[in-house]
Amino acid sequence: MAVRQTKQKQQLQHEVANYSSFFTAEDLYEKIHKPDSSLGIATIYRYLKTLVEQQKIHSFSCNRKTIYSNNSKNHCHFHCEQCSNIKHI
Repeated sequence: MAVRQTKQKQQLQHEVANYSSFFTAEDLYEKIHKPDSSLGIATIYRYLKTLVEQQKIHSFSCNRKTIYSNNSKNHCHFHCEQCSNIKHI
């Protein structure tokens, strides 16, 4: 059964492919929602879940949040002692 390639899926596919680092569903929502306010967060979660199931992207659990990556390698954290920010590397 063929999957429909809608305008929204094309837009999501383009944005996911542009990530060179880790991202969350919320990050993707912020990028997509500005030009297309009709696209909801639930659609983004479903789309990312499908990509993970198809092994097109990878998901990791980090600080009780799911982060996504185009790269299957695990990651490390950099914790800044001055500002307390945490960066995924």
